[in-house]
Amino acid sequence: MPAELPRVNLRPKRLDDARMDYDWQTDPEFARLHAKEPLDVTFIEFKEEYAHVLKNVWPGRLHFAIETEDGVSIGDCACHNINHGGAVAEVGINIARKDFWGKGYGTAAMKHFVEYVFSCTGLKKLTLRTLEDNVRAQKSFAKAGFRSLDTFEEEGHRFLRMEINREDWLKEHQS
Repeated sequence: MPAELPRVNLRPKRLDDARMDYDWQTDPEFARLHAKEPLDVTFIEFKEEYAHVLKNVWPGRLHFAIETEDGVSIGDCACHNINHGGAVAEVGINIARKDFWGKGYGTAAMKHFVEYVFSCTGLKKLTLRTLEDNVRAQKSFAKAGFRSLDTFEEEGHRFLRMEINREDWLKEHQS
């Protein structure tokens, strides 16, 4: 892991992101890391649904593409299942380009995303889940400020639940 994290930019998702998203969602290795089966639809079907999702803003979701400092799109991050009343949401991240794995891009993107969420929305707590054996992801999330809560089983998979709250994040960033 580099001493200094790479710079990343977050931007709204666009239709031209569909190809990369389709490629990672149909990849068996990605599916395993997300405890899912690879997507089994044609790219045309996927792109039609993708366009529909982009046109319809969901109040329960924030979704951004992750780009390198040079503008190379490498993945995405999102808040989903946003509970505005409880000021809590689940987050997820994908570094879709495997040649960018293990180089700090996920940590940098998650730190940037957490800063955006806690600075620009009313959300007070973010949670996530990752497979219990995905130690690389857990280390990255911890570097972004998430702490481990508990483990649980769902559909035959063991997950680790992690969270970060605005109050702790603010303390860390004010010191």
